Amino acid sequence: MPKKNDFIIVGGGLVGCLASLILSKKNYTICLVEKKTFKHIISDYFTPLSLTINTIQFLKKNNLWDSSYIKANEIKELTVKLFNSFNVVRFCSDDLHREELGSVVDKSSFLSYLIDHCKKSKNINIVDEADAYIDNVTSPIKLSQTQSKLTITGDYLIVTDGANSQFAKNLNMERHSFDYDQTSYMFNTNYQHLSKGAFQIFSRKGIFAILPFNDNSVSIVASIYNEFIDHFAFESENANFDMLETELAPYLRGIDKPKLIYKYPLNTSRLVAWSKQNVIFLGNSSQLIHPFGAQGFNFAADCIQVISDKSEDLLLDGEFNPEILNIINKKRNTLLKRIDFTSSALMRNSFSANVCSSVFSRTINLSSTLRRSFLKKIVGMN
Repeated sequence: MPKKNDFIIVGGGLVGCLASLILSKKNYTICLVEKKTFKHIISDYFTPLSLTINTIQFLKKNNLWDSSYIKANEIKELTVKLFNSFNVVRFCSDDLHREELGSVVDKSSFLSYLIDHCKKSKNINIVDEADAYIDNVTSPIKLSQTQSKLTITGDYLIVTDGANSQFAKNLNMERHSFDYDQTSYMFNTNYQHLSKGAFQIFSRKGIFAILPFNDNSVSIVASIYNEFIDHFAFESENANFDMLETELAPYLRGIDKPKLIYKYPLNTSRLVAWSKQNVIFLGNSSQLIHPFGAQGFNFAADCIQVISDKSEDLLLDGEFNPEILNIINKKRNTLLKRIDFTSSALMRNSFSANVCSSVFSRTINLSSTLRRSFLKKIVGMN
């Protein structure tokens, strides 16, 4: 008989690793299942991930933060430009009486750091290069590997295997699809004139972010409306970086040696319900949202924090405690409504979106109370 675990966690990415580590600290036994090889990641590129104040505090509280290992850059200022130079909102750490608004970390070094911790934990059993599947939800839950006769058993299952979750399909979880009609591109480029500042720019061609990497480099995330993709031609030898500089003006001039790191279409989906009996879905398995707010991992970390805080009451009569699931569900609904409002009210180049942008920027700039309240939400400050 295979050993039964308290939890099976599917997906060895950031969310799966963090959930495994937090539950293992509560003395639960974990089987962490990863489809690929579970190993330290070596990358020459900086892939930015924005972490909120709340996420960083949670990591530090659980001794999962090491600035000498994780490549990170503190954000002290955030500038948001909505369509034109008249609608600009500038935030700084002094608005919250803090030293920073958050950090931009290198995803590869951060994930490698969590992977190393998972490998050292006595409560985490790692099964990698495993294409596992589930037929139904029973107690105990059983996962079978496609390539072998190995069966993994556990009382509860946490799924973090991505937007097109095979487990969600196997369990017939209903989902809603969203097409933002955009394609997201991420570049690293040499640049020496940003200091502790990040920029978010909304324009009729797309949504753009400038994120500081170090004293000599920045990352640019450009989510381009598909009708303008050929105008930028990022994947051709005649890439139009002059047009990109125009969109980023006046915050960045002179894009030097840009390197395309990734691209992906923003055709996303989210589950209608994120839990089913002994199974919960976290991260992109539950909701894949527009990256302009970098909310995905931070929200997953927030859910894991609820699980950590309520670990003694997490389980009830052989299932997840419905009261705890309800807390997370309220957080999820609030976040998704905020994302949906922002995408409909501020993202499009329409008359209504421009009016909303103007009203929003003027209100935030005139009211210190609303400004502080809004800033607390976007930086994840409890």
